[in-house]
Amino acid sequence: LLILNIISTISFALFITAVDAFSAPKLATVDEFVLIGLVSDITTVALPELLSATTFSVGSNASVTSVSAPKLVATTENFNVSANALLTSITFTALATVGGDFTVADNPELPCADAVALAAQASITGATDTTGNNNCL
Repeated sequence: LLILNIISTISFALFITAVDAFSAPKLATVDEFVLIGLVSDITTVALPELLSATTFSVGSNASVTSVSAPKLVATTENFNVSANALLTSITFTALATVGGDFTVADNPELPCADAVALAAQASITGATDTTGNNNCL
């Protein structure tokens, strides 16, 4: 378990590391990007206080099953949750605005309805991709 106890940062990236869960319980703002990718053992990504980021991306993680940032209201650029082979749960209850492309795709265990519902709740400036999820065409 990796716990990051900061409130604000310019950017955050987690790549190719041995960690089974990641949480940043106090992180509220990220001026640039949140990138979590190619982390083979991670099962949970939890950012319970995150309100905004320029770009949010969780992708290509072999074991992640859950990604949550329930207070994330907006990304000024892209929002991406893709190519997570075991992902079954996404929680972005407050997501209202994506200033670029929205991609929740190629997560074969994630119900298609979850990806489509998340896209429908947000105002998206760019392209929308929800293909490759469970039961999505």
